[in-house]
Amino acid sequence: MAEYASEKGVKVQTVAGDPPAPFEGQVWYNSSTGSHRVNKGALVSAWATGGALNTGRQKTATAGTQTAALTFGGNLGVTNYTQTESYNGTSWTEVNDLGTGRYSGGAAGISTAALYFGGAYPFTGATESWNGTNWTEVNDLNTGRYGGGSAGTSTAALYFGGDNPPDSDASTELWNGTNWTEVNNMTFGHIYFGSNGTQTSALGYGGNPNYSQTESWNGSNWTEVNDLNTAAGRQAGAGADNTSALAFGGIHPTVSPPISAFTESWNGTNWTEVNDMNTGRFYLSGTGIQTSALAVGGSPAPINSSTEEFSETGGNQSVASS
Repeated sequence: MAEYASEKGVKVQTVAGDPPAPFEGQVWYNSSTGSHRVNKGALVSAWATGGALNTGRQKTATAGTQTAALTFGGNLGVTNYTQTESYNGTSWTEVNDLGTGRYSGGAAGISTAALYFGGAYPFTGATESWNGTNWTEVNDLNTGRYGGGSAGTSTAALYFGGDNPPDSDASTELWNGTNWTEVNNMTFGHIYFGSNGTQTSALGYGGNPNYSQTESWNGSNWTEVNDLNTAAGRQAGAGADNTSALAFGGIHPTVSPPISAFTESWNGTNWTEVNDMNTGRFYLSGTGIQTSALAVGGSPAPINSSTEEFSETGGNQSVASS
């Protein structure tokens, strides 16, 4: 920041997007994303192996951060799991179970205050709240479904898209800590896709069987924005809001091998390919932020117990406005 001030003065330039070749320490205001940005030098990204789950499974839901996460539910074969596990950045510990075993539901919150909603099978609108010790059943979704996208906290959550057989569903519902309320639909129905964000700033991308579409939520409406570079379904995502996201894993039917390790990073305008996961997988779950994400479980065997941790340093990053 001191270098930028000495070279350019204290006035920060407003631009419609990130500059094409900013120098390290350069600061600007991106009017498209509504955020201040800074270049933190050469971009370096990598996935590392984390602690293994005690109960291997796919289609779990995960909430929290890379170093304080909670994963719950999931399935493997014909078994629907109630198991809940807590992650401390090194290892997973089994804690109290869900009330109802199910898979492919939505997750919101942190490791000590989480929400699990929807899921299968059969598809359901059941919602459970986690207080750091136990799960409690609370009010159901208006439309039971599974494989949707989710964002937010345990008291202000968002659930969107998913499958309500026989059709994909574009419904969006808001949770206020007590009830779910239907709001404006997505542009089109997605199922098994990546998602992240808050109740007022969320992103949904990709989806089964082979979508590249990305949709952005501003708290009132969905808008289609720029596509993923590689279409995918059954992937996961992480990120703070609709200006910063990470998409990873999935099935890419148009590439070989189709079981993907691909990872893409979203800057509020475009997706950029970054370093792949160590092991390709699908039906996984994710949590965290764009620069510090967690990938949990998935298929095919024997990776159902494995965890991977993503880290990214340098590059163009958003900074807090003051």
